[in-house]
Amino acid sequence: MKTQLFVLLFSFLSVGIFANSNPVFTKVGDKSITIKTGNWKSDAVNVIIKDADGATILSENLNTDKTGRVYNLKNLPAGIYSIEMSDDLRITTQAFTLNKDAVVMDKAVETLYKPVFASSDNTVDLNLMNLGNNVSIKITDRQNNTYLDQKEHETSINKRFDVSSLPAGIYTMSINMDGRTFSHDFTK
Repeated sequence: MKTQLFVLLFSFLSVGIFANSNPVFTKVGDKSITIKTGNWKSDAVNVIIKDADGATILSENLNTDKTGRVYNLKNLPAGIYSIEMSDDLRITTQAFTLNKDAVVMDKAVETLYKPVFASSDNTVDLNLMNLGNNVSIKITDRQNNTYLDQKEHETSINKRFDVSSLPAGIYTMSINMDGRTFSHDFTK
């Protein structure tokens, strides 16, 4: 019974923490969106607005110590867009539709957590809250020779890679997930 109560309490706290960590995209006026950055723990966030083809319409860095930013979208043509906020740890995306009279925000907010790397002389550590995405992990050298190529599907990836057998040189660990690639260079 105590275990069930603990799990239930932990679940509610986790939902609250993750809900508060997502940015707030709200519609203001007919063709404007407000972004509130106060829930982000980093000093700055990157904001990108993309069209349906993935072309970047706007990209800017915002300080999180401000209350937010209003984006006037009245000069954009009607269509489907997405707004993305990111810091060193995560990328949060929400789609919206711009019609001739208003902005309609999609209810779904997607969050992708970025990998965290740490390297020393003989090891590379990888920590990633993956949430079940397919992940490809590669280690390559500057000549594009592949030394590691593996797939992972776990919810959380916490691995230490032994690179002691690699010859001296500069290498890149690449993580590909959800159509994005994250890289970490290290020297052996």
